[in-house]
Formats: sequence, C-alpha cells, structure tokens
Amino acid sequence: MREHLGSGWSAAVALERWQAVVGSDQTSFSGGKVLVTGSNGFVGSYLVPLLRGLGAVVVGVGLQETDMSGCQEYYRTNLEVLDATRQLVQKVSPDFAIHLAGQSSVGSSWANEWQTISANVGSSVNLLNALSRTGPTRVLLISSGEVYGHIARPAQVEDKLAPCNPYAISKALVEMTVRPYDGSELQIVTARAFNHTGPGRPPTFFEAYVIHELAVAARTGASKTILRTGNVDVVRDYSDVRDVVVQYLLLLDTGDAGGVYNVCSGRGWLLRDIIALVGEIAQIDVDIDVDPARLRPNDVAYLVGCSSLPAFGPRIPFETTLREMYDAEVESLGAARSAG
Repeated sequence: MREHLGSGWSAAVALERWQAVVGSDQTSFSGGKVLVTGSNGFVGSYLVPLLRGLGAVVVGVGLQETDMSGCQEYYRTNLEVLDATRQLVQKVSPDFAIHLAGQSSVGSSWANEWQTISANVGSSVNLLNALSRTGPTRVLLISSGEVYGHIARPAQVEDKLAPCNPYAISKALVEMTVRPYDGSELQIVTARAFNHTGPGRPPTFFEAYVIHELAVAARTGASKTILRTGNVDVVRDYSDVRDVVVQYLLLLDTGDAGGVYNVCSGRGWLLRDIIALVGEIAQIDVDIDVDPARLRPNDVAYLVGCSSLPAFGPRIPFETTLREMYDAEVESLGAARSAG
C-alpha cells in the first residue's frame, strides 16, 4: 500500500477534503461495496482512500499481483477476458462500480493504436456485460474531454464528439457501449474527465515530466537547463486529482442515470506557461528544445471544458498542485539517492 503520495493523502485527509467541499459525509455508497477497476493506478491511489473515508467497502481490480492503494479486497483480473470478468463480478456482487482501468495516455496511444482501442473498449464492454447479470448497480464510467477533438471554445456536453487520436477514439467508443443498457437495471453515469494531476503522477505525462526533469536539474545545482518537449503552444484544462476524485464520487452518488458530465476546471493553461511556472518553483531558467520526434499527429490546439456539475469549490489552485508535485518529486529523488 502507498503510505505517502507527497500530499499526505490518506482516508482521514481525504474525508476532510470531502467535508470541506461537500459538507455532509453521508452518501448512498457509505457501507456499500464499491468495485474499482484500475485501483492501483494514479487516480485509484487517491480515490480508494476517499471511498474508505466515506465508509465504503472497496474491492480493487488490476493486473498487478497485489493491492497498492488500501482496498479491503483485491483481485488480479484481466477485464479483457469476458469469462474472468463475469466470474469476478459474480463473486463480488458490487453495489457500485467505478471503471478507471485502461490505457490513459494520448501520446502512448499513437504508438499502440489498436492495443489502446482494444483494451479500453474491451474492458468496458465486458464489465458492463458482467454487471448487467448481477442486478441493480450504479456505475461511473470514465471517458475523456479528448472526445471533443478540435474545438475553439470550452466544450459542453451537448457538443458533438470528434475524436482525433486513438485514445480519444477509444473513449468515444466506450461511451457508445453504454447505450445498450439504457433503461436497464444498470444506472450508468459517464464522466468526461479533462487533464488532472497531482503528486505521484507518472512522468510519462507532460506536467509530471517537466517537474521530474527540473527537479533532477535542481539537484545538480544547475541554474539553467534545456528541456526537450513536443508542441508546447497548446492549451489544456488542468484540475487537481484530489478535486477530481471528489467530483467522481459526487457523480456516483447523485449523477443522473444515463447522464454525461464534464469533469474539468474550466481554465486553460498554455503548456509553455506551465514550464515557466515550474521553472519559477525550481528556480531554474529553462530553454525549450522542441523535438520533432515528440510532436503528435493532429494535435488538438485548445482543449478546455465547461463544467456541467453543480457549483463545486473551493478548488485546489493549479499553482499549488504543481508546487506540491515538485516538492514530492524532490523528496522522492532524495529518498532514491539515499537508498542507492
């Protein structure tokens, strides 16, 4: 189990955050059994403690041998295998399910197009099929703001889907897997999540990569460094993962069955400005070296969401998120050096 995520996140701290934002800690899933797929992933490591703080019994599912997020039960299961998925769901018989599992990187999807589509769609089809056999269940299905594609203003849930990378295509298809269950005992809520980050985010993602590289440079005492990047003149909507998991559980608790919701901050950040901000935090001047190999085909220039959730606040400022991520990375690098 992860004991420290750089943010001091735990069931108790997660519950405090929920109470600060929501007020009441009474939910429909308190005391219920919640199946969380991909529980060992980045978001799962924040979601599981919050669920436990709210009194849920959390059953994790993943491809790893053991649980790393603090679930009361954990099963190693490949959701791309229908029979295995059915056996798991029949054994657990959950009251609720949150489907986090899947390939979540746009960049990686270009190198593994069919694998991304197959994994994300296959696991969703199999999970919904299995859940439909066990009786009434509320399900939160995680999609992505990437499904909107090229759009020059904040995206609204009513906008047409125009996915333009393999990851986005997979998520648009995942949303379509819900349609056969309209009017059934499965109450499915879909969250279109925009970019979210926080301490523990893998450096395969842009902002975490920037933080890692600058933290490494800072440890050498450098006052200036060169950062190899892809296109940094694009705009993305960022939220803190600790806010996102609260929003996910609000949707699981009160979202309309069949409803689709944007999970976003509504504020766009130019990636170049994120580099500058992390440079200020690290006190390092950064020269940007655009690497043609890192450029993505058909990159979306502007991707910001218009929130369709009820009033939500107070949010964790993105500047605070980046600073906590940097501090956690510096701490992690120090621990690794001491261990070595």
